[in-house]
Amino acid sequence: NEIEGIYNNFNWMSKRVSQLVEYSKDMAIQKKDAQLKALQAQINPHFLYNTLDAINWLAKANYQDDISSMATNLSILFKNILNNGREMVTIAKEIEHVKAFVEIEQSRYKKTFETVYNLDKKLMDLYTLNFILQPFVENAISHGIGNVNRRGRIYIQLFKKQDSVYFEIVDNGQGMSEEQIERVMQEKTEGYGIKNVDERIKLKFGEEYGIALSSEKGIGTTVRIIIPVIVDDQQIT
Repeated sequence: NEIEGIYNNFNWMSKRVSQLVEYSKDMAIQKKDAQLKALQAQINPHFLYNTLDAINWLAKANYQDDISSMATNLSILFKNILNNGREMVTIAKEIEHVKAFVEIEQSRYKKTFETVYNLDKKLMDLYTLNFILQPFVENAISHGIGNVNRRGRIYIQLFKKQDSVYFEIVDNGQGMSEEQIERVMQEKTEGYGIKNVDERIKLKFGEEYGIALSSEKGIGTTVRIIIPVIVDDQQIT
């Protein structure tokens, strides 16, 4: 009887722990959603788009092509970030967002780096979480190639392997040591946002997905983002 009581109590505790883990995940997701909605609520999209459109036409009227291009790309960025409050976008939209961001950074850095895209076109209509690529491209520019004397180069790749979709951001920047990688993954240093993206992916799709980071000092850094194949934005809720 005592053994049976211990066994029953152990089963009850195991179920309770599982319930609490699921509850914790739900609360984490709700917190992320609330944070995103709070950010979106601070921005009036129509005012923003109209203002950027006005800047664009004013720049064109004065033959300021660089300003016009930057205003257009900035409009694309904000539109994709807001995404009408939805967290899922097509891969095509996510790539469009990154390209707009890169164009803006090219203007800032006076075209001191180049970006090479190697994208499987058959995957463009699949879905992904919104806003998962830009943080890594931004890191590659600011913390990688921005700190080397040679011409910077960033490769952005998209491919499918078995039942998963892979994004890769590869740079030829300064690279990181194992200790630096650990600090970045644990967000013990500011300005990276890698852990945030990794947690969002794992909460949405499962622990087998997320971020893999490898780097070599003086050579560069590779970020691999792994997500499942999603053919419909309602496939995973």
